[in-house]
Amino acid sequence: MTKEISKGEAFNETLRVLAHDYSGHMHLIRFCIDEILQKQDPENPFVKRLNQGLERFQSDLDLLKQSTPYFLEEEVQISKIASRAFGQGRIYLKKHFADLTWSIVGDGSIEAKNANTLSEGLFAFAHLFSTLAKKEGRDSIHITLEIKDGLRKLIFLKSDLNKYLRQDLDSILNLGDENEKTLRRYIGVENFVAKGWEYDVLDGENNLSVRLKL
Repeated sequence: MTKEISKGEAFNETLRVLAHDYSGHMHLIRFCIDEILQKQDPENPFVKRLNQGLERFQSDLDLLKQSTPYFLEEEVQISKIASRAFGQGRIYLKKHFADLTWSIVGDGSIEAKNANTLSEGLFAFAHLFSTLAKKEGRDSIHITLEIKDGLRKLIFLKSDLNKYLRQDLDSILNLGDENEKTLRRYIGVENFVAKGWEYDVLDGENNLSVRLKL
């Protein structure tokens, strides 16, 4: 077992333990809430808010379990990497940016040693699209990922956002500020480009579409 895999296995085990413990706490709280609801007015605004908060917490916990494990395979499916990146993006972004949903068409694979770089790059573009959606006054954004597996892997990120030029995207991606929650986005794109990978804006599209070349 290599040192990197050992580290990943250890992290995944820790994640499983934490998720199990948190789920146990959630079940206990949910049981108590159900008991309270039997004796209280279910339309009580405070009870409703508590119930909604628990539902959001459970949803985030489920998403966290899906989107944080290490990649342990020698070859990793791009769809798996994208789901992890966008899952983390949804947790990270939805409080201050536009909420994120996505769908995936096609698939391919890359070496595990490149998986984290791709994951962080995809996270950066999820962050970018969410930021632009917020600027357009929207509360949510859906992104369709189309994966083409060839000599060079291609990933198309398609949205119904307004059309933007490459320099518009660069002016946002080149800024990174921890206090503004944009540092991780900046680092993700920097490492993506340092790998020799490329991104460009597709011409001829009515809405924003970005092509990633691996």
